[in-house]
Amino acid sequence: MKILNQIKRIDSFPNTYITYRIILTMSQEKLNELAILSIEKELSKQINYETVTNDFVSKNARKVDFK
Repeated sequence: MKILNQIKRIDSFPNTYITYRIILTMSQEKLNELAILSIEKELSKQINYETVTNDFVSKNARKVDFK
């Protein structure tokens, strides 16, 4: 947290303070997930999310028999 105080005191780059604060307060798991998204961004651009959503819904839909 010393680095946050130093950056805040210098006040030269406001976005740097925000970035460090986010990084230092996030869990390692969340940081890993963000890193994977960043690395695989080209692949994620190719995904048709509507198709994925419809596929997920159709496989997980509860079938209720109303008699």
